[in-house]
Amino acid sequence: MNKHTLKILEYEQLKSILSERAVSIGGKREISEMQPLFDVEQIRRKLDETTEFCRLLEEEGQFPFVGLQDIRGSLICARAPGSILDIQSLVQITGVCRGSRVAHNFIKKRGEKTPRLATLAKGLFNFNELESAIETTIDPSGDIMDNASPQLAKIRRSLHQKRDQIQQKLNAILQRMADTGRADLYITLREGRYVIPVRQDERGQTPGVVHDHSSSGATVFVEPFSVAPLNNDMRALFQEERKEIKRILLALTDMVRENQDRLTISFQTLTYLDMTGAKARLSLDFDCISPEIGEGLPLCITNGRHILLADIFRRQNKNKKEQGNTVSLPDDINTILVTGPNTGGKTVFLKTIGLIALSAQSGLHVPASHGVTLPIFTDIFADIGDEQSLQQSLSTFSSHMKQIIHFVYHASDTVLILLDELGAGTDPEEGAALSMAILEYLTANRATTIATTHYGVLKVFAHEHPHIMNGSMEFDRATLAPTYRFHPNLPGSSYALEISGRLGMPAHILETARALRRDEEQDISRLVADLENEHRKLTEERESLREEIDRQKKKTDKYEQKLEQLKSIRQTAKEKALKEAADFVKDTKKKMKQVVSDLKKEATDREKIQKAQEKAREKVRREEQKIADRQKQEGQTVPREIFAPLTQVQVGDQVRIADWDRDGVVAEAKDNKHIIVETGTIRIMVSLDRLTAIKNADEPKKKKSTAGQHIFESDTLQSELDIRGFRAEEAIQHVEKYLDDVYIASLEQVRIIHGKGTGVLRRVVSEILSRHPWVLEQNLAPWNQGGSGVTVVKLNLK
Repeated sequence: MNKHTLKILEYEQLKSILSERAVSIGGKREISEMQPLFDVEQIRRKLDETTEFCRLLEEEGQFPFVGLQDIRGSLICARAPGSILDIQSLVQITGVCRGSRVAHNFIKKRGEKTPRLATLAKGLFNFNELESAIETTIDPSGDIMDNASPQLAKIRRSLHQKRDQIQQKLNAILQRMADTGRADLYITLREGRYVIPVRQDERGQTPGVVHDHSSSGATVFVEPFSVAPLNNDMRALFQEERKEIKRILLALTDMVRENQDRLTISFQTLTYLDMTGAKARLSLDFDCISPEIGEGLPLCITNGRHILLADIFRRQNKNKKEQGNTVSLPDDINTILVTGPNTGGKTVFLKTIGLIALSAQSGLHVPASHGVTLPIFTDIFADIGDEQSLQQSLSTFSSHMKQIIHFVYHASDTVLILLDELGAGTDPEEGAALSMAILEYLTANRATTIATTHYGVLKVFAHEHPHIMNGSMEFDRATLAPTYRFHPNLPGSSYALEISGRLGMPAHILETARALRRDEEQDISRLVADLENEHRKLTEERESLREEIDRQKKKTDKYEQKLEQLKSIRQTAKEKALKEAADFVKDTKKKMKQVVSDLKKEATDREKIQKAQEKAREKVRREEQKIADRQKQEGQTVPREIFAPLTQVQVGDQVRIADWDRDGVVAEAKDNKHIIVETGTIRIMVSLDRLTAIKNADEPKKKKSTAGQHIFESDTLQSELDIRGFRAEEAIQHVEKYLDDVYIASLEQVRIIHGKGTGVLRRVVSEILSRHPWVLEQNLAPWNQGGSGVTVVKLNLK
């Protein structure tokens, strides 16, 4: 990409505000090396990555970047066999190991939502062994831990013992010295040896080696002869410690060398992710969108804004928002001629389009509204601002022409050319003629060209040319101030006289100037002014209509919201009433079980128990029927808990055994007194009057295999339940119902077969039994009767 253009369009400033959003030095380095791309697939991939990262930040709040230290130098040092990395380098490397692991796991959990980032995460490796080795060797403060190796632990224990011995001896000496009235007594180190301070005049009372003097010379630091051997031992242990630490660091460096390639890839991936995260933060900070980009697509920018101008407003804490402008080139148009007043925003308009194109080709979202399409530009040329060069003896006009000549030689349908104040700095007539010739050539070569000018004759030229479109920057004649809005298909006026008057030019000079203007120029100016006024009126009417539409939409939304609130209130009231009724039924069932329990305590007369059960069941049926009737009145679906009496059944019907409160499927129906119902792992023979139908049951279930099921009449309930193959929630339901059944049948002991497997069902069964009121005791079966795959349950029938 043209370096002069990158400078003119302030591409480096764009990278600067992007770099502020990176969290690592590596990420900032990646951004500093960023350049516009030309491969469409590569650009789209980077745009998608930025989009996915935006989604992560919006949903998660942040990305877990940790340990992003620059380890490239350390990895280079570790290449040579026998090299030893220092502690700081190893700490930085384990930080990258941790960062790679955390980032990989974070993206992996969200891989379905972020497929592009999931592909990047393949470059984030797991270094569990290396990470653990360093973390168990070096503590958070950067010191080698005692347990880094058995030998180091032994050495440090010896050092501690020697230190204690030395301090004991020195403390004894100091105590004797204290008895003579000395107060400034303490133990210190000189040259790695323990010494004590002795006054110069008392030097002879403490035999030993002098290692240092105080600054005044009044005190000497003496190592008593009695501790010299211990200090020598300490020095030897220190040497052993350094040797062992060196060996440990060498071993860790060898591990780094073994993982060097993967560490390099992980570090590069982390820094790339950091750069992508910076792009995402920039996008979210400035309300950017991902453009559609590709070869041959038209240039269409919707509400495009200049991101550097937006950043200035942001830093100044201004509520002001930069003006967005829309530019769309029809298929037969490839040149736009922009006119309008000075300080009206023409130059910013050019820079906005150029910087948006550069941003998109760098994989950045652009500050615009949705609907942006951009072609791939192989180069962008910009001639903006004063290019006067004193060193090269070039005038403003010559400098501009030198740039434009270069553009002309490289004009093609894949370049974008931005020209500010085309033809300025020379004779107006010659400048206008030259400008028309340049625009004609660039347009004929299908170069996407946007130029600004003050020449009125060029407006007519653009109006009459089939492939050039006029455009203008709006100017408010009432306030004599620019609005910075771009209007396509509308030429603009320079308003030089009006602006001069506003700045204080004497009125008589302005009148003279108006009189000196040529008639045709005045006609063009009046025509442009009339067109601008008409356009302003149409714009105001359109805005008024849009505001009215918005007001009506808000009213509609308000009424719809109120309607939804009313529906919600009504639904809540219905659900509350139904819940109360269902709670009543549940409470009645609970009382029914309590009645059965009380009767079992008072007597064992089976007829009394059955009569009490029937009475309670009848009460439950009546309440259930009331709920069903009420739901029909409310127009709601009858829930699965509401049942109806049966007059006949067929194989495959879903039914409930009313007195057991258990659902099942009819397996055989010989007559009304001998009906076999499959329920879980049990097949039960019951009579028709004990069954009720599930009113809104699903389609009849297919008949299951009866292998492993128990077939019995309800009067002779089996003492064994097999729940192997059930899920935990299914097992809970069947075990609890089975316990109720065997309690009613007065069985003192039963067996629950849950199998060995992973132990999940055994734990579920144990938890149920530990809190169940009917259970007196639970134990695993003997080894020859099922062992840990069977639980034997004793019931409390008292």
